[in-house]
Amino acid sequence: MSRSRRLLFIRCAGFALLLGAGAILRWPALAPPQIVAAHRWPQDQPSRRLARLPLVFEENRGQTDPAVRFLARRPGYACYFTASEVVLSLRQPERTTDLLRVKLAGANPHTAPEGMEALPGTVNYLLGNDPAQWRSGVATYAKVQYRNVYPGIDVVFYGNPQELEFDFLVAPGASPDNIQLDFAGADSLRLDASGDLIVTVSGHPLRMRRPSVYQERDRRRQPISGRFAQRSPQRVAFEVASYDPTLPLVIDPVLSYATYLGRSGWDEIRAIGVDAAGNVYATGFTTSTDFPLQTPLRSAKSAFEDIFISKLSADGSQLLYSTYLGGNDTDFANALAVSPAGVVTVAGYTYSTNFPVASPFQANKAGTATRDGFVARLNESGTALLYSTYLGGSGDEIIYGVAVDGAGNAYAAGATASAVFPLVNAFQSLAAGPTDGFLAKLSPGGNTLVYSTLLGGNGDDFLRAVAVDAAGSAYVTGYTDSSNFPVANPLQSSRADGVCPFQGVLVPCYDAVVTKFSPSGSQLVYSTYFGGNRDDLGNSIAVDGQGSAYIAGETESTNLPTANPLRAAAGGLSDGFVAKLSPNGGALAYSTYLAGQVNDFANAIAVNASGEAYVAGATESSDFPTLNSFQPLKGFNAFVLKMNAGGNALAFSTLLGGSGFGGIGGDEAYSVAADAGGSVYAAGTTVSSDFPTRNAFQGSFTPTACQIGNLIIACPEGFLAKLTVQSELFPGGVVNGASFAPNAAVAPGSIASAFGSDLVSAIAVAQQIPLPTLLASLSVRMNGILAPLYFVAGSQINLQIPWELAGQAQATVQVQSGGTVIPPITVNLASTAPGIFSVNAQGTGQGAILISNSAVFAAPAGSIPGAASRPANRGEFVTIYCTGLGPVSNQPPSGAAAPGGPNLAAVLTTPVVTLGGVPASVSFAGLSPGFVGLYQIDVQVPANAPTGSAVAVAVSVGGISSNTVQMAIQ
Repeated sequence: MSRSRRLLFIRCAGFALLLGAGAILRWPALAPPQIVAAHRWPQDQPSRRLARLPLVFEENRGQTDPAVRFLARRPGYACYFTASEVVLSLRQPERTTDLLRVKLAGANPHTAPEGMEALPGTVNYLLGNDPAQWRSGVATYAKVQYRNVYPGIDVVFYGNPQELEFDFLVAPGASPDNIQLDFAGADSLRLDASGDLIVTVSGHPLRMRRPSVYQERDRRRQPISGRFAQRSPQRVAFEVASYDPTLPLVIDPVLSYATYLGRSGWDEIRAIGVDAAGNVYATGFTTSTDFPLQTPLRSAKSAFEDIFISKLSADGSQLLYSTYLGGNDTDFANALAVSPAGVVTVAGYTYSTNFPVASPFQANKAGTATRDGFVARLNESGTALLYSTYLGGSGDEIIYGVAVDGAGNAYAAGATASAVFPLVNAFQSLAAGPTDGFLAKLSPGGNTLVYSTLLGGNGDDFLRAVAVDAAGSAYVTGYTDSSNFPVANPLQSSRADGVCPFQGVLVPCYDAVVTKFSPSGSQLVYSTYFGGNRDDLGNSIAVDGQGSAYIAGETESTNLPTANPLRAAAGGLSDGFVAKLSPNGGALAYSTYLAGQVNDFANAIAVNASGEAYVAGATESSDFPTLNSFQPLKGFNAFVLKMNAGGNALAFSTLLGGSGFGGIGGDEAYSVAADAGGSVYAAGTTVSSDFPTRNAFQGSFTPTACQIGNLIIACPEGFLAKLTVQSELFPGGVVNGASFAPNAAVAPGSIASAFGSDLVSAIAVAQQIPLPTLLASLSVRMNGILAPLYFVAGSQINLQIPWELAGQAQATVQVQSGGTVIPPITVNLASTAPGIFSVNAQGTGQGAILISNSAVFAAPAGSIPGAASRPANRGEFVTIYCTGLGPVSNQPPSGAAAPGGPNLAAVLTTPVVTLGGVPASVSFAGLSPGFVGLYQIDVQVPANAPTGSAVAVAVSVGGISSNTVQMAIQ
């Protein structure tokens, strides 16, 4: 009786062709493109977020043809939603327009599009000099839905920045075979070798990727095999493999705590660290004047973005200190390192001329109207600056990464556009291109440069992260488009020859780089390119005790070098990647894509003493590789995963986030850290008011509007989460096995389900009656009494509440799994707690109601796959299967089958049953003969019962009501 969701999803990503950020349609070029050199300084985060904004669907209030109900626009095309079809207006490079009409063949002619998930923003059309033609306050929506286009099937249109997408939602009993798409205006349709649909319009090919088909079982997606099938020259349908809704669910790891961190402005956590006591430190930037503070070093905020530094207790529930840090202009922290004792070093950049300095190497800002890097160190209590210094020249500088060695030296890595940058004992002392990377080592006091060097070639070079080993060798990663980036003992000696679109022209693509410096900083131990035919960015680096470097990043290349991969092939528009280099840098221990069908970003990496890597980032791919994820994808969500030491298997991979703003996910992890106990910490930013929080210092999202250009969006807040892999029963995790009613009592003798994590390493089902009290080395005691077990798995136990608990108000539930005793929880008991079983095993929808003395469900004919069904007739008897109806006569022992024959176990209190609100006559109510804990109620359908395919059925006993399910009556 595993709890599951039987709704089938068929997801179609429409017309996604790649031409850089924000582009939708890629047409063949009319002339050879020009390859140029262009300066590509990385986007600030607001620009990156703006590039990801989803499609917005406008209500038509006279701004277009009256037949159109909703419309959406993107560069290159517009979508118009009418009552009968979706029309795509495709703008060609030669400034002509083609129309492609997509219609559902044989669909319900009475359906019409509806706006879903209203957005706070509106659209105004103030065009021309006639106010009567102006339109203001036009409502916008995140989605457009057509309901019941085929029996039991809805279709929902929505969008991400790259493409229009639509989902078919197929309810239990409905057939996806009914779905057929007609493409009017297409020259031809064809399926390529990958299963993608190629739609040619006026000679121009558009690509519609192979559909993603899945079911959601609790909080996890189960992929189903599915594909397009061409039925005629202009018609396609779907072929979907069979699907089983009864598989058990395993949930792992556990969210120990997760908290928001922010207030009324724009707040982002960019970096975190953890000390020896498990306290967590976070830094980033904020525009909030009410950011949560505690014993702050600085309590007043400037009029611009300021840095924050916050320390949370090991359990995440207390803010130990939190302070602003900054001057009279924009200040931004990118990186943080923390010592075991809790001394914090942060680094980033500042435009402020009065950034707070203490014992500085460089006391003043060097450039005018430019940004300088900074490095600052706080004492253990966060009450004083041990040092704080500018680090920059006459141009722009950004510090992206910082690391600290055992002696307290700080290593700062970044990029500079300055003609004169402070250099000491440099490996490279001359600027080579428009932007060069740099690495600087500061003494423990912060007032001396031990060394400082440039690292770059004739293009743009950015060092995004730094790590340091026990010998004092620094490792950096980043990216370059230089053809002569300094290499030494390289894995890849030259930049790949890819070209990438940038502002309408093609430029050399970036390759990732990995470099190891000698302890003196004056020599390269190794330095190598790492890339393929498109952009490849090294975002984060870690180093293990053997001197192997681990890098995480993002790539658009289809031929990134791989070795012993978890996934060898590229997946979508942008993919994450992870690579481990040998200690000498000359070989790949492993290299793998972390990829799904859309966008994936690996932003951060950490490594433990066993060489297992933890990676964090973000994905909007429904097929991103997950293992034991505690939630499904909800749009654009963060991910956290752990890889084995070989890099070719996942220990776990979980999504983390909410439904975002306007129903579109907006969660991204920028930093990851691990402690010696195996817990992993991730932090980043979210715009989800339903981000999963637990044991939170700040449990709620502060809904505030922020403006980017002319757009109003939700201001993001930081999030911080700790994940552990541990065995536990969820609080409130023991529920009625039929209704799954949360926070409700359960009754002795009834069937219950207990939910948790890492409960047992096996899946086992009882093979005999009486039921065993030990199954797969797992047992459950309730107030010391062993409970009979039906089923056990990693996240769920199905059991009978022992009859011996009758008359008790509460029970302590203690699970022992092998030699592990799982912390107990308490459950409330009641003499009756009715719940009706349902076909979907969720306690909703079609009830487990049979026409008496038959195996025929009282449901619409053909609605239950693999079972006979028809509506029940008025006056006919039906059997309602349920549990929790309370004490019975002739009570069997716990775990034993109910008696049959003349000695039935009848309930002592007759339940009240209503069908469509009409009371039904009960002929028998009691335990179902031959079963354990299963009750049945035999009722006659009233002569005046309402008819229909979904008549509501409810049961109450002693004033306690069950869940409501449905049956069909004719």
